Amino acid sequence: MLLNIKKRAAFFDVDDTLISVKSLVSFVQYLNDNNSKDIDLPSMSVFLKNLYNGLNNGTPRSELNRYYFSIYKGISTDVVEQAAYNWFVEQEKNDNFYIESSINELQRLAKEGYQIVLVTGSFMPLLKPLQERLPINHIIHTTPEIINNHYTGELIGAPCIGSIKRTKVLEFALKHNIDLKNSWAFGDDDSDIPMLQTVGHGIRVEKAFEQSLLENCQ
Repeated sequence: MLLNIKKRAAFFDVDDTLISVKSLVSFVQYLNDNNSKDIDLPSMSVFLKNLYNGLNNGTPRSELNRYYFSIYKGISTDVVEQAAYNWFVEQEKNDNFYIESSINELQRLAKEGYQIVLVTGSFMPLLKPLQERLPINHIIHTTPEIINNHYTGELIGAPCIGSIKRTKVLEFALKHNIDLKNSWAFGDDDSDIPMLQTVGHGIRVEKAFEQSLLENCQ
């Protein structure tokens, strides 16, 4: 008789959990500051103003996420990937780029045999360099639509934000035979709470980059 042995996983948000920047906004700001010749983002000043206003005025993050990706319409994926790698290398020069306490937890759990899974509203060009540097097994992310190696400005499915993160974690657990009661999840934002509540160990990463156990999260 074969035993159905379930695996354990550790799910990590990225922005303000593993790294100290909001990757999507930081990347566009990097493109603006460096006057990229290969990526001609239209009306950059207006776009950034609208984005920051939305962040400050409580616009639903799912709406902001869709608005964000609309600006990449018509841009080559190869160009974005190269620019994203350059952005990441530049960010790494900042001593505070990585949130050390969370990185230590990720590495500890990886050594203990947990499947390490990123769950984020960001997209692969900004996440691939992180995966190359850390023991990350899977990435659940927002997926921009691509046709003929160019972004269309639309998304495939819903942005990986808020309650969608919880749904994605549950789907992942079912597909990969994950024991959620013996798994971990890490996030910094109120919108991460649904994801944190799906596992036995939900950890809230505070803004001061110290970890504290989410009380009453089960």
